[in-house]
Amino acid sequence: MKFEIKEAAEKLASNPKWANSLFGKRFIEEFKKEAILTSTPDAGTDAGASSTILEQVVEGLRGYQSLDWFNSQTSTTGNTLYFNVIKSGSAAALASTTFASLPAASEYLPCALDQEVGVKTNWTRSFLEDASYDVLAEQTRQAGQGINMFIQKQAMNLIQAIPVASLAKGILVAPITIALIKDLIKGSDVAGYGTSDYVLCSPAAYWDILSLEQISSALYLGPESLKTGVAPTTWGVTFVKCSALPTGSGAVAMHLVAVNSKNSVGLGWRRQLTVEPYELPATNDYGFVASIRARPIILRSGSISIGTGSIS
Repeated sequence: MKFEIKEAAEKLASNPKWANSLFGKRFIEEFKKEAILTSTPDAGTDAGASSTILEQVVEGLRGYQSLDWFNSQTSTTGNTLYFNVIKSGSAAALASTTFASLPAASEYLPCALDQEVGVKTNWTRSFLEDASYDVLAEQTRQAGQGINMFIQKQAMNLIQAIPVASLAKGILVAPITIALIKDLIKGSDVAGYGTSDYVLCSPAAYWDILSLEQISSALYLGPESLKTGVAPTTWGVTFVKCSALPTGSGAVAMHLVAVNSKNSVGLGWRRQLTVEPYELPATNDYGFVASIRARPIILRSGSISIGTGSIS
């Protein structure tokens, strides 16, 4: 009788009697660990293991702290992506039988996609043989988290370098109040770039905000807001915890950043997340490299408001 290994494995894994048995669980764990050792793209082995690793790294990249506040665009060719940034136009009354020409201002900003960002996660064969798969899975997720933090920190460095005079608003946060938050949010709207739809918060500021009654009563606040660090509100503004915010003392401190996600910071992609497993038995080195080719860019500094200083 001829067996199709992939088909047989899928049937076994989907059989709860087998998959939930002690033997089944142990077999799946050992299979996944061994798959990491033998799933190099050119080895002719089952690509399912590579897919599993990729899913875990993506989970770390997308699930660690939200990237939704970026204006994310992808270039399929070339090493430069052009972001089309528009500032709202103005209307005028009819004068001398002619309407004034005040259309929306449009500009194409180049984003160089020459940066590769990656992380190498590696083990010895003995570690793979002895470690539980849960340990390995957590390490693969952390690879995605590392890339997430790198991009977020780059974006924060760009925001931090913007002259205060070019921002929609820069104010002192001491302490956080509902009036202060509203003042930050309206900054980009007053500047003509639309109301802020995301407020990035340092971890300390995020919890201070959730303690404000005016916010908590306006939240669709459930357990996910506490676990994920993402809190949508009835204002149309989402508060997002961002540990990449530099929260030092003096002029470098940033505890709240309000942005209009269409106009503030762009994230240009040339290569989405790629995971490449490898094995080098001669040097007892097994693992994978997770990488992206992407770069953040400031689109309109006037659509960004920063709250700095003490939060207590």
